[in-house]
Amino acid sequence: MPKRYVVARAQNEPDLKGNPAGEPWASLNALKIACFPWYRAGSKQATTVKACYSQRCLYLLFVCEDRHISARRTVLGSDVYRDSCVELFASVPEDPASYLNLEMNCCGTILLGYGPDRWHRRSAGQRLARRIGVYHSVAGPTKEESPGDDGWLLEVALPLDVVGELAGRPVSEVP
Repeated sequence: MPKRYVVARAQNEPDLKGNPAGEPWASLNALKIACFPWYRAGSKQATTVKACYSQRCLYLLFVCEDRHISARRTVLGSDVYRDSCVELFASVPEDPASYLNLEMNCCGTILLGYGPDRWHRRSAGQRLARRIGVYHSVAGPTKEESPGDDGWLLEVALPLDVVGELAGRPVSEVP
């Protein structure tokens, strides 16, 4: 059964300073990630996400339990899924064959594109990526696993006009 999460209109825009107890995060519901498709053994480490939007941006907060934090990718558009990362896939009814794909590793390296699949996506270049606001709790630019690893968080401010440029049509907030 698919999960349903309603993205709330932000009363206050997040400050992207790594404060998940601050507003608007504290007043938003969390979606708990409970799908572990590559699970083999050991503990299933929790990840939660909160989302809200403003007239200008979609805001995301990911809080990840992780006892093996690592990141090696530092180049925009690289295969960050091989690192400790989070992903967002989103589509709209007007274009059900295509979707937005945002992936970011724990050090803030971005993979962002829009299209029907990974081979036919319009990818964000440096000009668009520079407009995305990011806070990551892992200093980076890379990270090796260490015995003290226990988790990380990532905050993102994804401008709607960046999404619109990738999608090839204007994107605006829901009234």
